[in-house]
Amino acid sequence: MNESTKAIIKGGLRSIAASFPVAGSLGQAWSEYESHQRDQRTEEFFQNLKTQISSLEDKLKLVDEHIKTSGELPALLERTIEKVQREPSQSKRRLFAVALSMSLASGSAQTFDSKLSVIETLDGLTEFDLRTLKSFSSGRRMRVNELVPKSPFYHDEEGLGETISPLVVSLSKLESRGLIGETVPVNLAFDHPGEASHWANRWRRKTYEILPFGKKVLESIQELVLPAQTDANSKG
Repeated sequence: MNESTKAIIKGGLRSIAASFPVAGSLGQAWSEYESHQRDQRTEEFFQNLKTQISSLEDKLKLVDEHIKTSGELPALLERTIEKVQREPSQSKRRLFAVALSMSLASGSAQTFDSKLSVIETLDGLTEFDLRTLKSFSSGRRMRVNELVPKSPFYHDEEGLGETISPLVVSLSKLESRGLIGETVPVNLAFDHPGEASHWANRWRRKTYEILPFGKKVLESIQELVLPAQTDANSKG
């Protein structure tokens, strides 16, 4: 975020607070964020990065020359810090440290565009999305019905629709980013409430598999335990 944008935000919040005194807390909240949160998150990131680099020290030694001469580090670091500073989830902030360190350790075996894409992709995924992606860790094809939360509360199409909707959003997002792809359905039968042609039941019959780029992103989140979250639409 450049200085011009910061000035616009400050000015806008001051204007709102002047017109509506009850909204004065907006400016205070922004000032607190600007002066404390971003710095704290940056410091936390470097602590996490230090830990990750320590665990990858032997691999990093093998690509030391590439790191020094490629010019990738400054660009990757700058982009990563931008994401970290505005990421409210502590779990996801740690992910960025893992992703950056693994990108560096891959050296020339991974293109700069691919390394950058991993950072950008992590930024655009929620914790719910990341847990959905982790469901493909085994590498086998997954039928959507296997991913639907088991619940005693849906006995009809409406209840099933409410249960499966967050998963539909998540799978669609992962597919649009080239992380998973729809494939030949697994021939498994299952009971379904309501009509077989209902959209929720049609989704349950779909089958997906993880794609090469999805495996690359998965490497960055494999060891992390993400906290439970039921809202697939809230970022991070």
